[in-house]
Amino acid sequence: YDNALLLKAYSWAFALSKDDYFKEKADGIFHYVKNALFSGKGFYSSQDADSDCEEGKYYVFTEDEIRKIVKDEMFMQYYSVEEHGGLEGKNVLRINERMNLSDEEKPGIEKSKKKLLEYREKRVHPAIDKKIIVSWNALMVSGFVAYGRYCGNEEAIQIAGDACKNILKECWDGKRLLRVFGKKA
Repeated sequence: YDNALLLKAYSWAFALSKDDYFKEKADGIFHYVKNALFSGKGFYSSQDADSDCEEGKYYVFTEDEIRKIVKDEMFMQYYSVEEHGGLEGKNVLRINERMNLSDEEKPGIEKSKKKLLEYREKRVHPAIDKKIIVSWNALMVSGFVAYGRYCGNEEAIQIAGDACKNILKECWDGKRLLRVFGKKA
């Protein structure tokens, strides 16, 4: 549900400021939730932090791993990659806020990021809690609608509508809205 609130906040911030920073953050959240947490019927409740019996393993990289995969010094600087990392000797990609990329530099960074994420896809994925909780879905629907409206993404609005229809179909018993999708008791 934190992603729902962040998606809405970044979407509103973009609408008010027209600062692409906020839209890029909203875009990232939308794509993550759509690809990792949307079931086609509603939004799953969460994704674990650990995979392969190690917390954060899916999300962190050693400096050597990154250098071997992307071979791009600007990428290393832009994502604040360090030899000993910031999390138990490993790096979580975080944007160096003091570094402003030119329009010419952005495609190279995106290409390198894509290569690194393709490498990450080969790892054991964190488990997903596949409960579809109605109240959390209401938050995510609200976030998707705000994102769709303020960031110009019709797909987000369509997904939000589909989730609402499916939740009403599965969770409305004629008198009350049930807490969890698919549990009629």
